[in-house]
Amino acid sequence: MRYSNLKKLAAVVLSIGMVFSSSAVTGFSADNSKMIPTIVESSYSQAAANIDDEYAYDGTYVDKWGDTRKGSQLGVTYTKDATEFNIWAPAATGVKVNIYEAGAGNASNACKIGSYTLEKVSSSKEWNGIWTITLVGNWVDFYYDYTITTTDAYHKDSDQTQTYNIQDPYSVAVSEDGKYSYITEGWDNDRHVYVDSTKANTVYRISVKDFSSDAESGMTAGGKYRAFTQKGAKVNSAGELVSGIDYLKELGVTTVQLAPFADFDGDSEYEILNYNAPETSYASNPSDCKAVIKECKEMIQALHNAGFSVVMEMPYTHASEENPLEKSVPRFYYRLNTEGYTLIGR
Repeated sequence: MRYSNLKKLAAVVLSIGMVFSSSAVTGFSADNSKMIPTIVESSYSQAAANIDDEYAYDGTYVDKWGDTRKGSQLGVTYTKDATEFNIWAPAATGVKVNIYEAGAGNASNACKIGSYTLEKVSSSKEWNGIWTITLVGNWVDFYYDYTITTTDAYHKDSDQTQTYNIQDPYSVAVSEDGKYSYITEGWDNDRHVYVDSTKANTVYRISVKDFSSDAESGMTAGGKYRAFTQKGAKVNSAGELVSGIDYLKELGVTTVQLAPFADFDGDSEYEILNYNAPETSYASNPSDCKAVIKECKEMIQALHNAGFSVVMEMPYTHASEENPLEKSVPRFYYRLNTEGYTLIGR
C-alpha cells in the first residue's frame, strides 16, 4: 500500500522503457534535461502520502505486547465453513458487501440475495484502514461486490462523500463483464519452475490470444488458454513444422513471459480492470467462472509441466477508468497534477 513505493515503481517502469526505446534515447540532445518533464509534488500527492503514513498495511500488525503478527489477507478468504471479506478503504465512512446468487454472470442478470455491513479492524487500538466481515456458511460459487461510501484522499474526514458499487480490488475471479467478484476455492497442486540464474536463459514473450489465433497455427483452441495445453500441433495441421508449445521447446525457450492476461476493459490487454483475475474472453466459456479459472490454471500447469518457467507481465501503471482501486480510495493510487487530474501514464 506504500504510496512512495508506487512512485518508485513508476520511475522504474519509465526507466526500463527508456532503455529499450533506442530511438527515443538516441533522439535526445547531449543536454536533454529540458526534454524530461519535472513532476511537481502537489497537495493531492501529499494527502495520499498522509494516508499512507497513517494507514499503510503490509499484511502484518503489532499486538498489544509489541510483537509483529500476521494480519488479515485482503480480498476473500474462503473455507467451507465461512468466508472472510477484507478491503482496505481508509477514507470510507461505510462499506457493505452484496452477495449475488450463483450464475449472475453480468450486470443484466444479477440477483442480490443479501447485503452485509463490514466493520473496522483495529490494530493495537488503532484502525489500520481495513473493513471486514465473516459470513458463516459455504459461499463458494457466489458472486459479490461492495457498496462503499467514501471521500477522496484529499477530502478525508469531510462530509464530501460519494457512494460507489465496486468489485473487490483483490478479486481472483470475476464475472464475464468484470463487475462482480467470484468466490472460489484455492489452488494448491502446482509448483513454480525456477531457472538456473548461473546459466543463459531464453525468454519468449507471448500474447495468450496471438499465440494461437491464426487459423494456420494448427491449434484447435485458437486465441484461448487451452491452446497451451495442446501437444503435437503442426502448422496448417500438416507437414513437419511444429507449432504451439512444441515450437517453444524446439526453440530452446526456458522462460515464457505472458503478456498481460489480467481481466481487461474493452479491446486492450493494457487497460486493466481487475489486476488479480484472469481475462474471461480467453476461456472457452467466458460466462463460466469455473471454466475461466480452470483453463487459466491448465495453461500455467502445461507450461510448467513442459519445463518452462513462467512470468506474467503486469503493467500496474495502466488501468481502466473503471478499475476498482480508484473508487476504493479515490485520488490515492494514481499520481495527480496540481489541478487534481490524473497524469498521463498514471
